[in-house]
Amino acid sequence: MKNMALLPMYLLLGSIVQTVGAYAAGPMAKKLSTRNATIISLFGLAASAIVGKFVAMNVMMFFVFVLIVRLFLGILTSTMVGLYSDTSVYAQWKTGEDATSFVMGLMTVSLKVAVISRGTVIPAVLAAVGFIPGADPVTATLAVQTAVINVFLFIPGIFALISGLLMALGYRLTREKVSQLQNEINQRKAEAL
Repeated sequence: MKNMALLPMYLLLGSIVQTVGAYAAGPMAKKLSTRNATIISLFGLAASAIVGKFVAMNVMMFFVFVLIVRLFLGILTSTMVGLYSDTSVYAQWKTGEDATSFVMGLMTVSLKVAVISRGTVIPAVLAAVGFIPGADPVTATLAVQTAVINVFLFIPGIFALISGLLMALGYRLTREKVSQLQNEINQRKAEAL
């Protein structure tokens, strides 16, 4: 927005809203299930980021939509851990071996992929439009402004939409199913004793 004085305000408000989202994740997951809370949050993040791209030139609208994005991001950072936990229950039921440490360790793989992607996609998009690091933001062309908005909102929104679709169509572990699997694991352990 060519106004670096707004950055501290964005960082403060974004952190507060994301914390509120993380706090709301528990009650939301209890009411809807971890799976459903995650899917709803992915679609909410996608919608707010994609719509935010189209209103981003208006500072007030940018703040509104980016804070909604951060709210859903706060929920997601909390509910995703629960999905890994559910997956470890499934793995133990399927294999008979406790795979919790392996499954939970896989969380770092997605983080590493995200860091690598961020380190390649963002510079590639910005280089394609002629972004010059250290240049005065006031001199940014419309192409550079649009590229920054796309990297910040649109591309993550598209990936959130794809993730939401994959979760909705491919992740079948419901709360009831995980409970059933855990009961079967407990029964196997009791029989083994």
